[in-house]
Amino acid sequence: MSDRTLLGSFSEYVSGLCTYILFVTLQLVSCSSSTRLLGCLDRILNFGICFLTNKLNRTSDAQLPFYTWRRNLDGRVELNPRMRTPQQCSSEW
Repeated sequence: MSDRTLLGSFSEYVSGLCTYILFVTLQLVSCSSSTRLLGCLDRILNFGICFLTNKLNRTSDAQLPFYTWRRNLDGRVELNPRMRTPQQCSSEW
């Protein structure tokens, strides 16, 4: 692997990480009430999974977990994974 390719990959990673940190910060600032907190955590978690899967393996057809929050009838909240390929995951963002 050449230095130019390695440097390009590193700068792409740093750029994506900065974007993710900015996204998380904006989501947390916008979540002032506890009722909207689960929706914000849902977006943060899913964006992070998309970011990591796209950086690790862009061409894979493997199914990866894409999480959503689900509230049970008794009021408890649990994670509900849906399976997505990295391409489907990135298209949702």
